[in-house]
Amino acid sequence: MKAILVVRDNPWVAQPSTDGSFSLPPVPQGTYTIRVWHERGGEITRPLEVRVGLAPLTRELDASGFRYKPHLNKHGKPYPAEGRRY
Repeated sequence: MKAILVVRDNPWVAQPSTDGSFSLPPVPQGTYTIRVWHERGGEITRPLEVRVGLAPLTRELDASGFRYKPHLNKHGKPYPAEGRRY
């Protein structure tokens, strides 16, 4: 079981489409911190100055170092290969 919960005190949050692109509602001019996160690619946090005529912003995350780890049970042991036993 897995869940991701994001709680924000502003409307500027987005979930990317399948190609990784996303857009935000209009953001007022000012200085902000942008945080981009992916469970396999890590996180990037950078300052961002929003001004009139700002060009599209591109950020990339590198997931090449991701290594799959099987989920373990509550005792830290692998689940039985033949399935769950109750």
